[in-house]
Amino acid sequence: MQFFKNNSKFIAVDADSIEEDLRKIIINLSKKKNINVLFVADRHLKDVASARLSGANVAILNVTTDFDSADNAILSLSENIFFCITHDRKLAERLREKNISCIDKRGNMISNCQNIQYKGKKLKDNEFFSKQLEDLSNTLGHFY
Repeated sequence: MQFFKNNSKFIAVDADSIEEDLRKIIINLSKKKNINVLFVADRHLKDVASARLSGANVAILNVTTDFDSADNAILSLSENIFFCITHDRKLAERLREKNISCIDKRGNMISNCQNIQYKGKKLKDNEFFSKQLEDLSNTLGHFY
């Protein structure tokens, strides 16, 4: 499947567990830095569809609601993934086996299957997520 021109690399988002406010942060980064982002979800994401229509470098891959369908779709595309945003530790572990970094929806790097510890309030977490995403995106500059 080709989602972006020239089969370009992208950031993968396991979007079923990512709230709309975080999707907005991701979409804004995509626009600001001209980075491709693929949202994988088992439902329609109106905000992502709207951003795509307005010219953002985002795409949606809708999958079935079967168990692990989003995980399997993301794994099947791993050759084109810069890094993944997921809240699923099992998926993160499987991606790490392919040398793909992951951050969770709070901005924490997922380095192993340990339980994720959360600190602070939601606003603080969103700010931290935004900073981590920005930092990771800065490492992509030499690919574009």
